[in-house]
Formats: sequence, C-alpha cells, structure tokens
Amino acid sequence: MELIPPNHAIANSVRLVAGISSGSVADLQVQNYGNVYEVAEESATPGIDLRVTFINILRFSKVGFAAYYNGRSNHYVQMQMFNFVTHLWETYFTLGLSSGMSYQYFDVPAFGKHIKAGEVWMRFLHPARGIVPGRTYIDYVALVR
Repeated sequence: MELIPPNHAIANSVRLVAGISSGSVADLQVQNYGNVYEVAEESATPGIDLRVTFINILRFSKVGFAAYYNGRSNHYVQMQMFNFVTHLWETYFTLGLSSGMSYQYFDVPAFGKHIKAGEVWMRFLHPARGIVPGRTYIDYVALVR
C-alpha cells in the first residue's frame, strides 16, 4: 500500500450507470493495496459508464490514476471530466488494450469549468457496445492539486 500524497484529493463516491461492478469507492482511494475496482462490460451501449465524484475541490491541475482495460483491441475506455459550463463530458485520456496496471496522469488545464460548488465529476466510459469478457480494472484515481 502506498500513502496518498498530500496534494492528491481522493474520490468521495462512485456510481455505476452501465456495466457490472465489483468494488467500492474505497478500492479507488488507495493505490497498491491489493483490491481494485473491476467493471465488466454489459452487452449494451455504452458497455461501461462509471462515475466518480470528488468533493471540497477548489482547484486541481491533473488526474492521477492506475487502471487498465482488458477487452478487444479495437475497443477502449475514455476518461472524461464533466464541464459544468457546457454541460457536456470532455475526453481527456483514452485507455487502450493493456495487460497490466500502471500509474499515469493527464493534465486538465482549464480546471475551473470542471468544478461546481466544490464538486468534480469524472467518468470511465466504454462508448461502444460492451463485449464479454471485456473489463476495466481501476486501482486508484485522484485529483492532483
């Protein structure tokens, strides 16, 4: 298990909109502790829609995460942030087919449009029709201040 850096804001809640999950928000809050949040694709479009909420956020510059996608080579999972100005989801990172977990970052340069009353919403979206046994594994996700 790794300690959470003081400049990271961990997820406060998670909500599954599409897919079949195994896990809880606690699985997203600590890196390398043996448990991961696993989402199996469902045979629908989208195959996965997992929403993560962060609270009490004033600013952030990046999203740090450890995750991987195991499905078809021509499928992927988008990591999106909700824009409270346009009321649209914006894609910042795409997870392609992978065989293992790695810690990565993506920049969010105009963070202000993604915060409303201290809340930030992000999601993992498999936009295509899901396949069995496609799965996304998430060990950790945090906002980096």
